[in-house]
Amino acid sequence: MSIQQPLDGHSFSLPELREPLGEGEVVEVEMLMPRTMLAPAALCDPADPERARAWFAACGMPLRDDECLVASEPRDGTVALIAARRDVVSQLRETWGGALRFTAPLLQDPPQRETCVWIHRTAGMTWVKVYDKELQFAEVLSSDDDTELLYLLERLGGQFPLRDYTLYLSGAGSRDARRLAAKRFKKAICE
Repeated sequence: MSIQQPLDGHSFSLPELREPLGEGEVVEVEMLMPRTMLAPAALCDPADPERARAWFAACGMPLRDDECLVASEPRDGTVALIAARRDVVSQLRETWGGALRFTAPLLQDPPQRETCVWIHRTAGMTWVKVYDKELQFAEVLSSDDDTELLYLLERLGGQFPLRDYTLYLSGAGSRDARRLAAKRFKKAICE
């Protein structure tokens, strides 16, 4: 299931459960929220939500009054911290309780991590990760506008030698984005 908060409010529906969940089964909800960030798992203790709030505030994204933070399960030493509406999270927890797990596109991995830029477009947003053996950069653009993507790539080109990198594109409009961005990279692949 994916959840997206459109500009005019929140719209989603919970699917009806056909059968009760079995022991050990989980429900994974992909949160498609522009206010998402990755943080080191070792520094994000689920028992200390104030620390996660501090991470968000330090990145210039203080939580709004109607929001709460949810965290993904750790993956490769990182967790996704996601700002979501408090009422939505309450409804999800009410429905699935302890079986509920959250995820976000920033947790996805490219086919290989050696010097690559991974871009995924979905739900009107652009999810970007840069690897140089290890994760170097992760960001969510709150639009899928080609001009913003080109600006970001221009800025990334000032920090990373993109001509030596492989570009992996997936999601909506990836072929168009490939045409715009491919000349900056050693190789560009649409997944």
